[in-house]
Amino acid sequence: MVLFCAAQAAYPPEADLSIYKEAQIDGNATAEVPPGEAFDYVITVTNHHPTHSAPEVVVTDKLPYEVAIGSINVSSGLGESAVSWSGDLVYVRFDLIPAGGSGQIIISVTAPEEAPTTLYNIANLRYGNDPNPANNRVTISTYVPLLGYDHLGVVEGLPGREALESNPTPPFSGCQSCQRG
Repeated sequence: MVLFCAAQAAYPPEADLSIYKEAQIDGNATAEVPPGEAFDYVITVTNHHPTHSAPEVVVTDKLPYEVAIGSINVSSGLGESAVSWSGDLVYVRFDLIPAGGSGQIIISVTAPEEAPTTLYNIANLRYGNDPNPANNRVTISTYVPLLGYDHLGVVEGLPGREALESNPTPPFSGCQSCQRG
């Protein structure tokens, strides 16, 4: 005798899905974008399960309110999708992400003219039977510097990040006993 529960049949198959996100300019990852510059938020979605496809997956992306949305493109490797957005919230619904499938959601935006500012972007993936929800949310920050201002400073003729890496600032503690060798 085989017992069968209808609720189990309706539950989606177990599949570990993940998202990864970065800001890019011309296909290169960046943590800094000049004011008024066009750049992309690239979200990579992956189904890590080798045999289970994942039905009815939803990815939401809370864009910084300061950016202007240009376009949204979804790679075909993630299956059929529906894209919508309202204000600064992008919503992508996938009918079925194939087993072992991976692809990207590319959101093209323009940085604000007002600087300096830091843009915070939050992406979430929702799936009904993901055994590892820890990799379903990512937050990144992208800095928009004031033009003409090198926020990392110049040391010995080295610009920006090179100066910081070559002469790191030592940690400072106001505690006199902490400063003894």
